[in-house]
Amino acid sequence: MPKRAFRETCTLISTTFDHDEANPDFVRLVSIENIHCVFTRRADPIDVHMLISAFCFFRVSNRHTFGMIFRRDLSEEETMTRHKGMIADAVINYLKA
Repeated sequence: MPKRAFRETCTLISTTFDHDEANPDFVRLVSIENIHCVFTRRADPIDVHMLISAFCFFRVSNRHTFGMIFRRDLSEEETMTRHKGMIADAVINYLKA
């Protein structure tokens, strides 16, 4: 494994570890999954992950192109907040459908 890949893998592990440690409510939420049947769709978790990742990755990988074409700065706080809400709404609505 190249050194950079090793470092980045360790960073991902450390970040995930620290996030879960600092957010026990998140861990509880994941643990009970859909116990209250709020989500009616039987979604494939990998598909849901792909939906989230696609939006988030696209924003970063295309920020300069979008900036030039549409005159938008995707790193502005207001835009980032709006996009977080958009993807959250999209995923929640998908799971409830």
